[in-house]
Amino acid sequence: MEHEDNKWIQMAMKHIKKGAFTKEALKHHETPMEYAKEVLEHPEQHTLKTRKRAQFAVNVQAHDAPIHKELEEAKHELAPAAHKKAKRAPSAWNTLVKKHLEMVPKDSPNRMLEAVRMAKTEKEKHGSSKAAHEASAKPANKRVSKKKMDTQPDMK
Repeated sequence: MEHEDNKWIQMAMKHIKKGAFTKEALKHHETPMEYAKEVLEHPEQHTLKTRKRAQFAVNVQAHDAPIHKELEEAKHELAPAAHKKAKRAPSAWNTLVKKHLEMVPKDSPNRMLEAVRMAKTEKEKHGSSKAAHEASAKPANKRVSKKKMDTQPDMK
């Protein structure tokens, strides 16, 4: 019985007249999902079989279909703060490129490319002096295991 519960759609598809709901929707000049929505909004105007077909269509449709998008949008409207991600601070590179982008004339055809080139040049200039500074700095104290400390008395 449990095995059959997992395949309820496959079992239901055996008893469905394929294309009947789509044909009915096309008669009303609507897509099947639009027609399903209309049927479910006004069930008193439609037969029991049509209502069941409409409900089935909504249940088995893909989650990116318009009716699910409307539900997701409604959820976002109810609690917009819960779904927004916190923005990260821009990286040093992004800030540098943005600074150079402001320097490049707005009518330049390769504006972004020029800004990136300028940023690379500036980074290389400052990067080499930074590397020299790091080389001249004292090495940080390294962690040493207890075993090494016991064998090397000058490490204590």
